[in-house]
Amino acid sequence: MIGYEHSADAAQNVMKRTFYGSPQFITDASIAYRRKLTVFGRPVGWALQLNVNNILDNDSIVRLKISSASELVSYRFNPPREWILTSRFMF
Repeated sequence: MIGYEHSADAAQNVMKRTFYGSPQFITDASIAYRRKLTVFGRPVGWALQLNVNNILDNDSIVRLKISSASELVSYRFNPPREWILTSRFMF
């Protein structure tokens, strides 16, 4: 729910109308690879991970709040697609 309006009809009954935001679908994914290595004669764990945020690149405006006159009060943009590559060594 992002807003509502209310008014009275001819019989002075209060009428309320509710406004809802548009549906949003954002999905993320990750993939990882792990391996045991030997460095200088010592066992070392190595991990490589790729995270992708907002895979479908949903860049629509998200309406957060509207006034009782149906005017947009506040909004935000969805974050853009983001790629994060991480490498870790465990010893």
